[in-house]
Amino acid sequence: MKKLTNEIHTRNELVEIFFGLTRKAGDYPLQGHVVDRMADTFDLASADQDREMNIKLLEREQERCQEILDVLHRINVGTYAICEECGGEIGLERLKAHPTTMLCIECKKAEEDARRYHGGSEDDRTCRP
Repeated sequence: MKKLTNEIHTRNELVEIFFGLTRKAGDYPLQGHVVDRMADTFDLASADQDREMNIKLLEREQERCQEILDVLHRINVGTYAICEECGGEIGLERLKAHPTTMLCIECKKAEEDARRYHGGSEDDRTCRP
C-alpha cells in the first residue's frame, strides 16, 4: 500500500511539473527582435545568441516533458521503479531524488563508467542481469 501511495504522490508531482513546463515553454521567444537597419554587428550577434539559448532551453524542457510522460506511462503499466537495464528494483531514495530515472544506481554507475572509459553516449549500457 505504501508503494502505491508513493506512486500516486509521484504521479501527481510529475503531472504538476509537466504542466508547469508546458506553460513555461511559451516564455521562450524564438523570434529575434525587430532589427533596424542601423543595428550593428554586436546587436545582431546578441539577438542571435539569445534566440539560440531560448531554442536550447525549449528543447531541454521538451525532453523533460517527454521523460515525465514516459514515467506516467511506466506507472500506468506497472513498470515504474523497475530498472530498464537489469530488471531490478530502483531504490526509493533514488526515485525521490530522480523520479524520472529508468536505471537503478548500479546500472547508472556502470553506464557512466562505460561512457567515461569509451567516450560513448548515454546508450552505452553495460550492466546486465
